This record gives sequence, structure tokens and C-alpha cells, in this order.
Amino acid sequence: MAFKFRLEASLRFAEQKMESAQGVLSQELRVLHSVQKEYNKEVKVLEKAFDRQAEEAMRNPRNLNAWKLFIETQKEKIRLIAERLAFQEAVVAECREAVKTCRIEVEKYKRLKEKKWKEFIVAEQKKEQALLDEIGQKIGR
Repeated sequence: MAFKFRLEASLRFAEQKMESAQGVLSQELRVLHSVQKEYNKEVKVLEKAFDRQAEEAMRNPRNLNAWKLFIETQKEKIRLIAERLAFQEAVVAECREAVKTCRIEVEKYKRLKEKKWKEFIVAEQKKEQALLDEIGQKIGR
């Protein structure tokens, strides 16, 4: 029965490790969604700035330089957010891989435990059968 304890302890440890990895993944996904939301918001601001620049070009061309400066600043802001977004996507991919690895390990321990349990039952049945055969031989004499 010592094997059962070791396998169950290993299985529990692997399950805890998987739960931890899932928690980290969940947290990183929240960060990813936050960065995506920020990116989408800034892209909409840029689109509105382009529209506003076109309107100003017709009404008051003297303000075009200010709009160009704002648009360039907005583009740089979007570029930086896009870098953060790409980085966060890579972090999420790593977390997903870690969860996948943990899930494989848990399944491995579950299968091993089941296999060892079956082997243990077969060995116990063989011992019991040997004992019954021995008793039968003693009674038959």
C-alpha cells in the first residue's frame, strides 16, 4: 500500500501545480483583455482624430499642424500598446503551455495509479488463491 500513498501524494501535488498554473493563466488572461481593451480604445481615438483632422483641413487649415502632432503622438502610443499586447500574448501562450504540461502530468499519475491499483488487486488475488489452494491441499490429505 506504500505505492498508493506515494502515487496519491504525487497526484495531489500535480493537481495543485495544475490549479496554480490555471490561476496564473487566468490572471494573465485578465491582463491581456485589459491591454486589448486599451488598444481598441486608443485606435478609436486615432480614427476620430483622423476624421477631425479632415474636418479641420476644410474649416481651419492653420490647426492642421496641431492635429498632425496629436495623430503622431497617438500612433506612438498605439505602437507601444501593441508591443505590450504582443508581449502579453506571448506570456499567455507560455501559461497555456504550462497548464497543458501540468494536465498531462496529472493524467499520467491517474493512469499510473489505476494501473498499479489493478496490478495490486491481481497480486492480492493470486496470494488469496495460493492460500486457498494450500488450505485445500491440507484438507484433502
